[in-house]
This record gives sequence, structure tokens and C-alpha cells, in this order.
Amino acid sequence: MSEDEFLELEQLFDLCGRCEGMHTEAAFAQGFRLGANMLIEVMSQREESVLEFN
Repeated sequence: MSEDEFLELEQLFDLCGRCEGMHTEAAFAQGFRLGANMLIEVMSQREESVLEFN
């Protein structure tokens, strides 16, 4: 493998690493939003249930 090919391979690995990091970050943010929305929905239904029993 020539030096130029080796440098291109290193750049490719770097780009793959960056892509994986962006994907992981986006998946975390989406999961966090989903969890927060589920919590909001559960708590709002809980408040409705408490008001019905009073």
C-alpha cells in the first residue's frame, strides 16, 4: 500500500468514526425526547385520574 493510499484509508476511517458518533448522538437525542414525552403523557394521565376520583 502506498503512502497516499494509506492516508486515504486513514481519512476514510476518520470519516466513519465521525459518522458513527453523529449517529449515536442523534439516537440518544431521539431516545431522550421519546422518554420525556412518555413521562409527560403518563403524568398528565395520572393527574386526570386523580381529578376523576375527587
